[in-house]
Amino acid sequence: MYGMYGYALLCAGTMAGMFDTAVKYFELVNGVLDLCWVEQEGVASWVFPQREQVLLPEVDDHIYRFLIDLQITVHFPTFATSRSSKSKPSPGV
Repeated sequence: MYGMYGYALLCAGTMAGMFDTAVKYFELVNGVLDLCWVEQEGVASWVFPQREQVLLPEVDDHIYRFLIDLQITVHFPTFATSRSSKSKPSPGV
């Protein structure tokens, strides 16, 4: 995880707060991708930039996929940990 950045994510009071913190300070850990999230009908989704929007010149498909996979790999454990400690399971789950 990302040290103080990861700690800040884990300390957020809500999932929305954690996502907002992740976006606000994302440049501290990754200066080549923009990141945002949207919520629709109670489901949060990360929105990653298209390959052409990456802030590096001439990024090919392999490098682009690596950058996206890296962000998912690094952030998912934090979100899963936070979700398990801050949310209640839905009935029947």
